[in-house]
Order: sequence, then C-alpha cells, then structure tokens
Amino acid sequence: MNPVLLTRDRFRDARLSEALETRGLSVLQWPAIELRPRILEGGQTSLDEALDWADSLVFPSPGAVACVWRQWPEFSLGLRVRRLAVFAQGPGTKRALMQRGLETISVPQNHNSSGLAQCILDNSGAGQRALLVVGNLARQELPELLRLGGLETRSLVVYDNCKPLSLARPQIPLACAVYASPSAARHHFEENPWLQGLACVAYGPTTSKWLENQSTPQRLEVADNPSWRAVFAAIKKLLDLDWKGET
Repeated sequence: MNPVLLTRDRFRDARLSEALETRGLSVLQWPAIELRPRILEGGQTSLDEALDWADSLVFPSPGAVACVWRQWPEFSLGLRVRRLAVFAQGPGTKRALMQRGLETISVPQNHNSSGLAQCILDNSGAGQRALLVVGNLARQELPELLRLGGLETRSLVVYDNCKPLSLARPQIPLACAVYASPSAARHHFEENPWLQGLACVAYGPTTSKWLENQSTPQRLEVADNPSWRAVFAAIKKLLDLDWKGET
C-alpha cells in the first residue's frame, strides 16, 4: 500500500505514526505548519502581569506548551508560586506539561473545545479568569463558551503558525492524507495542488468543512475527536483495513 501522509511533525504524531507502522503501513511525515515562538511585547514583565491576572491557565495543544517553555524555561516555577489551576485539552498536551514538571492538570473527557470549556467551567467559580495560551490562528469557540459560562478570558499568543519554506514536492502515490487543521491543508494545497482530490482524514468538523469547500476529495473521513486513537480509527475506516483482533 502507498504511504499515509501525516501533516504534523513526528513529535506530535509519534503515537499515530507508531500505530500505523507497527501494522505494516508506511508513513510520510510532511509537516505543513511550522510553529515559530512569538516574542512577547514587554517580555517578562508582560508575562508576569498576565499570570498575576489569571486564576487558571489553559493549554489547547502540545505546541503551545513547547513554545512557552522554549522562551521561559522557568515557567513551571511561576505557576507553582501563583497556584494557578492548569487545564490541557487532551492527553498529549497533559503529557507535555508533565514532562516539564507539572503534576496537577485537568483534562476533559471529550478532547474538543466544548469538552475543554465544560471541564474549565466545572472546576471554576463564576467570574474567575482564564488565560488561554494559544497561537495566532486560535479559533474563538473556546473563549466564547467560557464567557457564556461566566468566566473572564484573555489570550496569551505565544507562537505564529507559519508555512515551511520548502513545502513543495514532486507528485508521488499516496494512500491518503491526514489534516489536523484548515491551515495545514491550505498550505499543502497552495504548494502541492496535486494533493487536492486525494482521499483524506480530517481531525474534526472544522477541517472537514474546509476540505469539502476547497477540494473534492475521493473520500473523506472525520475523526470523532483529535486523539491519535480516533484519527487512527478514521484512517482504518477510510482505507477499509481489517486488522485481526481490532475493532
């Protein structure tokens, strides 16, 4: 079978890549987005002011975690001193935080914006303040849900989503492509128009809608949530694979 194209880096898709490769599938790791840490205007003073304002800190992705600690290696100490509640959208983000010394991290059962918002609201008092650690293209669904639930929110933008400098490649046979965001798909289509029409898997409804509006994929499957297991299941369904003993 032709390779499966994964459009995130090997670090973020490590468990998905391993699951595919141990079942005999080849994987082409071809990241469509480069996360470039953004220098915070005002530096450490602005960061301290943001943390002093907050009651809780929200990390939607491992990328946000990596960019924060790359700029501020002692960030964990600031959280412990202030005793901020910490929320992660999924197990990968929680794992990234634990690797940096944090221990008490709340994770929702449903690893999407609505699930994360409900987890934060369930563990926060009315009027409390949530600081969202995000990138420049963060969607507004999470802060809107939190504000509707009675919380104040601010965003701390710690990275920019950028297109890699050398993304274009000659056309090759692929089994399918896996897109984690509209930005990833857009970057690939701009540099590699031949990818349009290929069977693909979307991490969620926002990405699937973009794909349907911008291209005509042979077939499109949508993962139930952004976890590697859900994406793995969508790939399995898309390619009509039947590994013995798995459902």
